[in-house]
Amino acid sequence: MAVVESVCAPGEAGVAGTEKLKGHQVHKVRYLPHAGGELKITLFFDAETFQHVRTEYERVIPAPMGATPGASASQRETRYKLVEEFGDFRAESGLNLPHTYNLQFSVFEVNNSLALDWTINLTRFTFEHPIDVKEFVTDN
Repeated sequence: MAVVESVCAPGEAGVAGTEKLKGHQVHKVRYLPHAGGELKITLFFDAETFQHVRTEYERVIPAPMGATPGASASQRETRYKLVEEFGDFRAESGLNLPHTYNLQFSVFEVNNSLALDWTINLTRFTFEHPIDVKEFVTDN
């Protein structure tokens, strides 16, 4: 079955086709926020289970104007990308929840790039239980 990519207006979501992601077929949905037209958001859903498995946020900041034409020519755009991945889905109190959360943040500039990666493995889920504010205190 062919999926036709749809064009979406700000504040709307549209079908962006299908692709293979880590060996699984996924449906892509693009979303353009009302404000912040430079931000592109793509959501990925497993084609069999329809679980939300990934979100990509991308923003490109155009190159700034330099003081002279020569200075402007050496300016380059800056690209930001944030990727969330949800995995290891298992049942918890009747809900099928991801137990792994991976966050990747990248900034691409001409001579200065940054790539950060965090992975959170969730081992305990509690529902309808009051949470003491002291549980959010860290040693740092």
